[in-house]
Amino acid sequence: MRRFFVLTLTLSLLATPYAAVAQNLEQLWQQANTAQDAGKYAESVSLWLRVVQMQPNNARAYNNLGIALTDAGKLDDALQAYGQALRLDGNNAYIYNNLGWLLVKMGRLGEAGNAYSQALRLSPNLAAPYNNAGDVFRSQGQLEDAAAAYRQALNLPEVGGLPASTHTMAHNGLGLVLQQQGKLQEAIAEFQQALRLTPNYQPAQNNLTAAQQKLNSP
Repeated sequence: MRRFFVLTLTLSLLATPYAAVAQNLEQLWQQANTAQDAGKYAESVSLWLRVVQMQPNNARAYNNLGIALTDAGKLDDALQAYGQALRLDGNNAYIYNNLGWLLVKMGRLGEAGNAYSQALRLSPNLAAPYNNAGDVFRSQGQLEDAAAAYRQALNLPEVGGLPASTHTMAHNGLGLVLQQQGKLQEAIAEFQQALRLTPNYQPAQNNLTAAQQKLNSP
């Protein structure tokens, strides 16, 4: 599963005395994103809490707080942060996508699927929710629905990011579906395509090795 969306702040520095406040906020956003990228989740949470105290009506700040809380393992608090983000901006597909990620981690797969569906209703050209929905379908054994979701992601423009691009993850997910369906050669082709796009993507490397071993086993 994937979250692309640690959304950033664009601040216009206003005339004095507001310029100092805006500058401080911009620094906090940068520091929080840097801590998040470095895996310093407790520090990131602390910084985002400071941001939302200063900007209590900023949905993007609550979204980012939700991401940091999720990564810090504070799932119930993350749920509250996303809830506040959606109360402020109920038409933001990125927030619904990230909420879906959290709900998966909480084992609430049906609700996660609903969150991804809402994200796609709002922004049908986003590939990431299709990949994430495919992961949910696959975990529930709905393989045809999963394959359709991954293929839809592949029909949309590729978006780069961590841990891999949307097309890389779609090929890897589709490969897992095909492997579960016993279509090993097709699965191997999908894993290989994922690795052509992102050569160091470890899940695809592991899946390719496992599929090849299974194909070659007596």
